[in-house]
Amino acid sequence: MDKFLQGMLALDRRWIYLVLIVVFITTLILGRPVNPVILPPVQQLYDAVNQAPAGEKDGKIIIVAVDFEAGSLGENGNQARVLLRHLLLAHKRFAIYSIAPQGTKIGHALAENIARQYGRAYGTDWIDFGYVNMPFAFYKTIISDIPQAIPVDALLQKPIGSFPIMKGIKSTKDVSLFVEVTTYGVLDDVIAIVQPATKPRLAPYQQKRSF
Repeated sequence: MDKFLQGMLALDRRWIYLVLIVVFITTLILGRPVNPVILPPVQQLYDAVNQAPAGEKDGKIIIVAVDFEAGSLGENGNQARVLLRHLLLAHKRFAIYSIAPQGTKIGHALAENIARQYGRAYGTDWIDFGYVNMPFAFYKTIISDIPQAIPVDALLQKPIGSFPIMKGIKSTKDVSLFVEVTTYGVLDDVIAIVQPATKPRLAPYQQKRSF
């Protein structure tokens, strides 16, 4: 056994790469297509977005919290990208914000790039609330007064109520769906503070990490 292990350690790595290449090419040629499996949480979020009244004539919006940093961009970044694309394709108006400094920039870049692809306009189809440095106070305030919690938008620094998307949006009673894409432990706070007061539809889409 020891000799075998020593022989494997002494093996030229190029042979290993060659074997991997052969296996990879063989799989591409002879392999059969795999039907993707849609997990229940994914389907639930998809259905929640489609059912949420957040169109131009509905008088409501969806709030998306991009609460993660660059360290989980590989997981949460793709989750946020797919979600924002779905919202824009489904013509659902939404606002983004983040309690993570890096998440603010990441969320804005994702939304801006995808909105440009589909010809959606800032301030009409989506808006950026920006960075929230006191999440507990933010949750307590948006229950009754979103413009007080977010006086100006993050991009143009204009009064939040001056944008078409925010017409008639006063509190979380005007929010049809609240989505958290996060590695932070804030989901429980959102459910504990926001849900009992207004009972909006909450869509937890949390990527948990173990350290």
